[in-house]
Amino acid sequence: MNADVHWENDAHSVLRCTFSGEWDWKVFYATIEDRVIFEEAHDPCLLIDLRGVPRMPIDMVLHLKRAVQLTDDIKGTIVLIATSVGAATMYHMLMMVYKPLAGKMRLVTSEEEAYVLLGIAI
Repeated sequence: MNADVHWENDAHSVLRCTFSGEWDWKVFYATIEDRVIFEEAHDPCLLIDLRGVPRMPIDMVLHLKRAVQLTDDIKGTIVLIATSVGAATMYHMLMMVYKPLAGKMRLVTSEEEAYVLLGIAI
């Protein structure tokens, strides 16, 4: 799996992580756990784009708790862009099991929706 990480706007308030290729937990964790990036900005939002990932891993349920723990340090909104059934299933499982995430994380299917939620000009 490849990961491209960059600031989505000049204000450095939205960090975009675009993943593509076959899923790899090591790449995902290494990307999201990079605290240096989050220390650069004050309470940045996170935009995770999974549209380039063909399928979610079969062991994703085993990783939900760790994924939630990673969100603890992210104070801004987390927006997940995904169009696959697997990614939507993962999101809905997170919302059912970890209800406090509902106020912090959103699922959308397009960049336009993500930009509106994050207040980025289209």
